Amino acid sequence: MTITLGYWSIHGRGEPIRLLLNYVGADWENKIYYMNPEGFADWGKFKESTDMIFPNLPYLIDGDVKMSESLAILRYLGAKFDLVEKDHTKAYRVDMMEQLLQDVVNAFINLNREKEGYEKAAEKYKADLPAKLEKFGKFLGKGNYVAGKKLTYVDFMLYEVLIVHKMFSPASFTDDTINEYMDTFSNLPGVKSWLQGEQKSKGFHVLPAMFAWTGAPN
Repeated sequence: MTITLGYWSIHGRGEPIRLLLNYVGADWENKIYYMNPEGFADWGKFKESTDMIFPNLPYLIDGDVKMSESLAILRYLGAKFDLVEKDHTKAYRVDMMEQLLQDVVNAFINLNREKEGYEKAAEKYKADLPAKLEKFGKFLGKGNYVAGKKLTYVDFMLYEVLIVHKMFSPASFTDDTINEYMDTFSNLPGVKSWLQGEQKSKGFHVLPAMFAWTGAPN
């Protein structure tokens, strides 16, 4: 049965889910809503017609399962495709990283919504980034994923956060452990083919007018 993932034509909250679905080799449809009047109308029609109780983007349809909210979707797929850590002495690392990444994403979004003083705020954000990445590298350890040797759904979240930040500030990526982690993850079967494929999402943000940084390398 084909799994349908619906999301905007950007990275955003949907790209970790796309990476995961491609990695596991799922039979899935990448339902894209483009950032134009037709795309907005298409999404509006879906919201009005669906029996989903909480329609939102991203959404996932897997048979009788119809759900929204990116974290809930990632957790669901993690359980479905054995991308969860069952050992509680390691699972806490997954839970903690999931929450840490939410903080990072929210901070980055808030930075790029700055109407005044963006340049100064961005300069400080970049200056602080190497030390933060070093902490993430220390947490991961050499040759490890978030949970240790087992790949979990949170690794797909972490990679997306890292690749966006590397586009934002390439010079900040001086930590060997982080760079090795990104290289290892990007070469996983399914992940590599998605990153090199035509379906790969091109943009990072919803509307350039809403954000100070539009995804171009700095």
